[in-house]
Amino acid sequence: MNPLNVSHPQTVSWFPSYEAAKALTEMRDSPESFLHLVHPRPVPWHTLIAPIATALHCPLVPYDEWLAKLEASVNAGSASEIDTMASNPALRILSFFQGESIGKAASPDREPMGLVKLSTAKSTQTSKALASLPALDAERALSWVAGWKKAGFL
Repeated sequence: MNPLNVSHPQTVSWFPSYEAAKALTEMRDSPESFLHLVHPRPVPWHTLIAPIATALHCPLVPYDEWLAKLEASVNAGSASEIDTMASNPALRILSFFQGESIGKAASPDREPMGLVKLSTAKSTQTSKALASLPALDAERALSWVAGWKKAGFL
């Protein structure tokens, strides 16, 4: 299932902060004016979100369906705005989810949520850590869930 309900798979170029810090350290003295600090091997969104959804016992639904339910939760709640936001933190950035960037997300040159894909050609020449970074996988995604649980976030 494609959570953004588009015909081509969306990819994400996320990577953990430790690897980002290592790459940034290697990039700091580069003669290049600009270097993009994103994962050089993006993976399909589903590769990361499906194991997280399974671990949290949450169904994957199309984006439009999720957004409609989020919008409905604003009208359904009788509690104060502060209580509603506390019980559903996504409401804090509802305008972002409703924005134009989401429509742009259905493009092969964009990541989910409309973020532009960036080239890492110069970055991987400058940083060995970035160049050798393995692609993210389900195991890494599940380690995030374990970390969130250990920290008390979940």
